[in-house]
Amino acid sequence: MNGYEVFRFSLLVQPDMLAQLLEYAGCRQEDIDFFIFHQANRYIVRTVAGKAGISEERAPSDIFGRYGNLNSVSIPTVLCASLADKLVQRKAQVVLQGFGVGLSWAACQMTLTTPLCLPPLPLGARHE
Repeated sequence: MNGYEVFRFSLLVQPDMLAQLLEYAGCRQEDIDFFIFHQANRYIVRTVAGKAGISEERAPSDIFGRYGNLNSVSIPTVLCASLADKLVQRKAQVVLQGFGVGLSWAACQMTLTTPLCLPPLPLGARHE
């Protein structure tokens, strides 16, 4: 894939998709506790969040430094590795948003009440 075109696509499509989702859900950005964006690197997550006016605290991107490009597991990894302790303390309004192969994309807004999160593990490891 052409990295620049994927980046450009992210900046064009994701903020607009977010605005459409919030309108459809009947809520505002201020109503959402966390925005979890799938992407291959921290820079793109921070740029998309910044373009949409979302703070870094509400759009975590710290997993990339720990795990690298996680492909299809980036959203659950953010939930389990970055937000699990915050999500068990209270109900949280979240937006999950990403795109994938063929530049397809999807987003949802949901209320998480008592998520159960296993910590991410590398290939071959098992939870005890």
